[in-house]
Amino acid sequence: STRSLRYKWNALLMKAGIANRKGLHVGRHTFATQMLRKGADLRTVQALLGHRDISVTARYLQPAELESTRNLVAALP
Repeated sequence: STRSLRYKWNALLMKAGIANRKGLHVGRHTFATQMLRKGADLRTVQALLGHRDISVTARYLQPAELESTRNLVAALP
């Protein structure tokens, strides 16, 4: 369940010594950002995140490298 997942996420953060507990969305965002930084194709990240529209994925990944993300989106057909 969502509640169970949140509990486990918070427990992992506490075990890691991260005092400022963040929600699950931070983990999702970090995953997506790292995928882009490591050279993953934007469409692949879109599929992994389950976004229907590539522009949603592009906004989500802006912190990775804003200019790089814009260039990737601009190159899409």
